[in-house]
Amino acid sequence: MASNTWEYAKLLGTGRVTGSIQKICNFHASADMVITDHSLGVFKGLLNTAGNTVDINAAPNHSFGSSATDLTKAGTDGQGCIEGPFISANVSAGVAVVYFNGDLI
Repeated sequence: MASNTWEYAKLLGTGRVTGSIQKICNFHASADMVITDHSLGVFKGLLNTAGNTVDINAAPNHSFGSSATDLTKAGTDGQGCIEGPFISANVSAGVAVVYFNGDLI
């Protein structure tokens, strides 16, 4: 279950986001939002203790798994949300509001 608190919200058309994402909501009541692939977990950063860039599903992040299965929030459902926590998500259709803490990459 995602945290009930978040620092920021960003309107996102299509594209990939990475960060400490709490939830992703469909912006339009008349259009579907589709997340093509995603990684669930807690985002801590892109560098390990040695200062090397790491995969988003590797330490220091706490990955709960990733999937290429589409997640669709239908426009006919109104402006519903998909709860995280997410490390990354690829919004491939529609418009989303991404609620997050820290920075989005």
